Amino acid sequence: MCAPCWVDNYSTLTVDGVTRPFKEVLRDKLIELGLWFKDGETREEWHERIEVEGRSSLRRYTGREKSKVGVHKEPT
Repeated sequence: MCAPCWVDNYSTLTVDGVTRPFKEVLRDKLIELGLWFKDGETREEWHERIEVEGRSSLRRYTGREKSKVGVHKEPT
C-alpha cells in the first residue's frame, strides 16, 4: 500500500479524547493558522506561501533574524 493510501485508510490522531483522521486534523489546524488554500490560489502558490511562513516561524522560534540554510524568501 502506498503512503497516501495508508494515511487515508489508517492514520488517526486523538485530540482531547476524540479520534479523527489525520488529514482532517491537519486541515483544521492549517485553517486555524491561516495557512489553508486561499480563493483562486494555485497549489504552487500555496506551497510557496506555507514554505515562507514555515521559515519565518522557525526564525522567530530560534531567535534568528536570517537563516543561512535553504531558500531565502520573505513573508508577504
